[in-house]
Amino acid sequence: MIQTLFCAFTSKAKALESEILVSLVALVVCYLLLNFWKEWKSNLPPGPYGLPLVGYIPFVSDPFWDIYKLGEKYGDVVRFKVGSQTTLLLHGVEVIKEALSRPEFLGRPPKGHRELITKNSAFFQDDMHKWREQRRFVGAVMKKFWGWGD
Repeated sequence: MIQTLFCAFTSKAKALESEILVSLVALVVCYLLLNFWKEWKSNLPPGPYGLPLVGYIPFVSDPFWDIYKLGEKYGDVVRFKVGSQTTLLLHGVEVIKEALSRPEFLGRPPKGHRELITKNSAFFQDDMHKWREQRRFVGAVMKKFWGWGD
């Protein structure tokens, strides 16, 4: 009797184990398809596809040379993943000059965990437009009250 109960228990455990395994595989496949679809539908420039969590990092042996080859292969603007962060590579002097002359490129990337420390700091802004406004205000106050900048 104990042996029959043990056999029934192990067969149910194996069935449950296989159901969990199938569910996990289905979740991973859905995750990969969703990420692939999001990348495909985005307006980002072309670039190599990386692995889901580590991005393109495992395929880079010599960082400078491999990034140079990506620029040669995909053009002046290349998209690739470093970890889970999408990165854009500007390849060429003219493209870099054009990008740095535009106000859209003044800011910094999202800071995530740094936001807890520097949320309202005047020194660590990621919004360059707000920083400019604060700089102008401080300059006007210093000029008015202390005569600086005359």
